[in-house]
Amino acid sequence: MTTTPEDSNEFKPDDVGDSATPPTNNSPTENPSTESSGAYYSGQQGFPPAPRPGQSADDSLQRIQLNGWLSAFFGIIPALIFFVIDKERSNPLVRDFHQQTLNFSIIRAIIGLLAFVPVIGWVIGVLGGIICFVIAIMAAVKAPDEYQAGRAYKYPFNFAFVS
Repeated sequence: MTTTPEDSNEFKPDDVGDSATPPTNNSPTENPSTESSGAYYSGQQGFPPAPRPGQSADDSLQRIQLNGWLSAFFGIIPALIFFVIDKERSNPLVRDFHQQTLNFSIIRAIIGLLAFVPVIGWVIGVLGGIICFVIAIMAAVKAPDEYQAGRAYKYPFNFAFVS
């Protein structure tokens, strides 16, 4: 079957045989796709922008996210580990976040210890534990955004046990 240049992109079922699916246009200007190397185009929907050549990813944001989520679910141990490991980091926002997280985790531990006191401690432990868990999750969600904006994240209530 011969086609003219005007109707070359037109779908005709007998062009493909028995299949009723239209052919795909794989031109790079209209539909960018992944290459065989697995790389993707920057700005393609659903993918983060590709790093520029020679540019390394900032691991501070990843450390803040990891510390926030691990501390929310596992308490004081991850907060203490990140605080000790990143204590000498040059970025004051990262140090401040790890310090804030450790201080808040100490508060959570104290509330957890209060749960061993009969009756009144049980009430304080359960209610305080739930409230602190929700605040820790909120911090894990909001802190990376604050870091990217160049601001330090502050917990709604916190005491300076570690400075």
